[in-house]
Amino acid sequence: MINFFRKIRYDLMDNNKTGKYFKYAIGEIVLVVIGILIALSINNWNEERKNKIVEREILTNLKIAFERDLKNVISRNIQLCENRIETTNKLIEASKNKQEITDKIKGIQNLTLQPTFRTVSFPLKILESRGLDIIRDNELKYSIVNIHTEDYSHIKTVFNNEMFNQRDIYRPQLNQYFKKIMDGKEMEIQIIDSSSMLKNQSFMNAIITMNQNNIYLKKLLEELWAKVTHVIEQIEIELES
Repeated sequence: MINFFRKIRYDLMDNNKTGKYFKYAIGEIVLVVIGILIALSINNWNEERKNKIVEREILTNLKIAFERDLKNVISRNIQLCENRIETTNKLIEASKNKQEITDKIKGIQNLTLQPTFRTVSFPLKILESRGLDIIRDNELKYSIVNIHTEDYSHIKTVFNNEMFNQRDIYRPQLNQYFKKIMDGKEMEIQIIDSSSMLKNQSFMNAIITMNQNNIYLKKLLEELWAKVTHVIEQIEIELES
């Protein structure tokens, strides 16, 4: 093809058709430029198509991760907070009114559990390695990043503080009055000397601290639940578009 165009130029020059030669040369340049632009457009289209495939894959993985966080981390910890609040409220009320309590209180074992907050982080790491701009919707992108870098980070700090409280404040007091027994194949917690326990100010201070901290933590988790749910809805809309 190149030799064909070259032959035409040479023929025009040999026949002293300079004007036609220049017009032809300009036309040839225009054709070359158009060809380059078409090639660039095709290349850009291919790159955009590949980016869309990667974006869709990342958003799908992020959606799955957020759904797991909702079910296995956020919702479970909300339930744990509710159980702790209910149980500590019973103990606080019994102590204030100088009431007798039974050796078994429903949910008493929840006071001995170690709170944890472990979310799925690998989809965000993949996103960061690919580049945040792979997600075209800026609002969605910032919502995803903010949940991981701000909301999750803040709640993990609160959980770490509560972990230290469990070790240094709650557990030493609970161990004085709680004992573990086997009921068949299940472990149960029983109270030792409930009357003395409710009169022990150090013990009750630990229970009040646990109560207040879990009320605050439950509020944070419920706010996070709403944010994560909203982001999942945003991702679904983006995947459908």
